[in-house]
Formats: sequence, C-alpha cells, structure tokens
Amino acid sequence: LCKKGSYVESWAVNNNQPYILTDGGDEENIFSGKIGNRFTWTLDKRTGVLSVEGTGDMPAFNEDNAPWRDYASYITEVKISKGITAIGEKNFYNLSNLETVEFSDDVTRIDYGAFWNCHKLKNIIWGKGITTLSSRAFQDCDSLTALVIPESVQYIEHIAFGYCDNLKSVTIPCTLKEMSSVFSTCTSLEQVVIEVDEDFNCGLEMIDYENFYECP
Repeated sequence: LCKKGSYVESWAVNNNQPYILTDGGDEENIFSGKIGNRFTWTLDKRTGVLSVEGTGDMPAFNEDNAPWRDYASYITEVKISKGITAIGEKNFYNLSNLETVEFSDDVTRIDYGAFWNCHKLKNIIWGKGITTLSSRAFQDCDSLTALVIPESVQYIEHIAFGYCDNLKSVTIPCTLKEMSSVFSTCTSLEQVVIEVDEDFNCGLEMIDYENFYECP
C-alpha cells in the first residue's frame, strides 16, 4: 500500500512487484495498483467494480497473492478491458462476493482456475474472441443457472464448469471441437442443447459420458 510517487512505488516498479496505490483523499474507497509494467487495476469499494487494464496475457497467481486479495470481500464485478488477451491462472480465485464478470473481445483464453470457487458468480458477459476455457476455470460457481457457450469457443478442458451445483441448462455451439469432463457433478443439470450448422454438422465428433458424470 503506497502513495503515487513514493519510494515504495518506485521500489515495486523496479523489482517488478505488485503494489496498491491509494488515491489521495479518497483512499478509503479507491484502490489501484500495477502488475509488472503491463497491467493496472482499480477497485472502487463503493460500487464493487474491479477494472483491469493492460496488454497481453495476465500472469498466474496462486490462492493468496493476487494484488486485490485483501479487498476480495468488496468485489462484486470484474471488468476486463481491451488489450488483455488471457486471464491468468487463479487470477480471480475465491472471490466470495463476485456476481458478474465482463470480458472484452480481445480475451482469447481463460486459464486454470481463473474463477474457481466464485460461489456467487451468476452473470458472465462473454467477449467474441474466447477460444479456450481451461481446466477448472469456473469450477464451483454455484450461482450459475444457465450457460450459453459463445460460438468462438473451440476447446473446453477438464471440469471447466464442474461442481456448479445449480446449473440447470447448457447450450453448446456447433463450433466446439473438444470438451473433457466439462460438466462433471453438476447435480442440477436438466437440459443440454448442442447446436448444429445449416448442414446439421457439429464440431464434436464424440461426447464422452464423463462430460456429464454424476449429472441427473
């Protein structure tokens, strides 16, 4: 936690460490910081919106070292700006009050466990460029009830939506090429729609039963 222009900020920049900037007189409500030299983030505690800006793939975090971890309870919405091309491993892991996430069209990949354990997440605003949803990307997102996978997605990895206990309906686009145990243990799942193109073709050659393991 530091003020703009301070020695602490300079040290963090020079050592490529994440840090948090307080915003003058409004420091009790607005927090911001940098992740390396390519990403900045701002959290407004009054609105609950965490905005992330930058270019390229976001770095991986673990369960405890995301720069906004100390303020996780305030975060209800995440907005990913244009220029960011991938959400890194566990970037938003276990944000207990997160309800909405919005991706720009530049995001192409959501990495391992990026939104794992976000139990209140119920609104996903997809961008048009996402091709890959990695393992456990949205595992244990218990407030998801209906899911429409965007047409840009081609690969969904192991348990990407596993253990989403209240997920009832899923729509899978005809463009999807591979999926692996994606909806395992979604115990409320009632409906799965697999779209086809105008020639009644689907990109999936086979759907293994493990994609719906322990579903009703």
